[in-house]
Amino acid sequence: MTQIYEEELICLQRNVTFCDNEVRDKSPWLFPRIAIASFPGSGNTWTRHLVEQITGFYTGSIYCDKELRNRFKGECTKDKRILGIKTHDWKNPIEMDGYKKAIFILRSPYEAIIAWYKYKRAKGHTNDVEESKFHSEDWFQSIQTESNYWVRLNYAWLKRFTGPMHLIMYNELKSNASLEITKLAEFLERPLSNHDINCIIKNSEGEFHRPHTNQVAALNRYNETDQIHIDKHIENITNVLRLRFPFSNFKIPK
Repeated sequence: MTQIYEEELICLQRNVTFCDNEVRDKSPWLFPRIAIASFPGSGNTWTRHLVEQITGFYTGSIYCDKELRNRFKGECTKDKRILGIKTHDWKNPIEMDGYKKAIFILRSPYEAIIAWYKYKRAKGHTNDVEESKFHSEDWFQSIQTESNYWVRLNYAWLKRFTGPMHLIMYNELKSNASLEITKLAEFLERPLSNHDINCIIKNSEGEFHRPHTNQVAALNRYNETDQIHIDKHIENITNVLRLRFPFSNFKIPK
């Protein structure tokens, strides 16, 4: 058996489980209540997969998505048996205050709104929609509604949440997975070896990516008026980012 084959075999044997009382008692610092928060369509499911691969423990959700339940065994769980909790909620300050830490994923509104629209109209995480949908009145009405949702959710988490926060820029995760996984592992206090990182990257995308069938640039889905409106939202959230992370150079792409 070659060394390469042995490494691949070890990668395939990564076990994920619930956090039991014994594990929590030995490492209580590992298990604060962690939010995995984002606007829908921003990579929350992908990030959950990475968290599980990094830690070996299931993540949960404030929802109970039947499509995700087969893959994420903690999907309908919100108790101490899981390490992080998926949420797209921003209106409930009491719930937000209940988290000790947050992993927050931020994606270009141009891309995230499209992804969220596809999820709602195709009724699933991996299905696509017909091209004609993007030329319908339904799509153009959705732009206004969802872009306002995007800015309000991002503003609420970046401004209101006062605990430690790790920000994942979706475009950076796509372009430099190794670095972003390393930083996420450090935030989770689960340092990784180079071998661990290589294993996670080999299986980094999980099972819930849509097929790339409609290869239309995101900006081309929006008219000039829509772009002016959304660019203003990007400017507002960029200003909040600079206040929240003053020594970083995060940039929201179009």
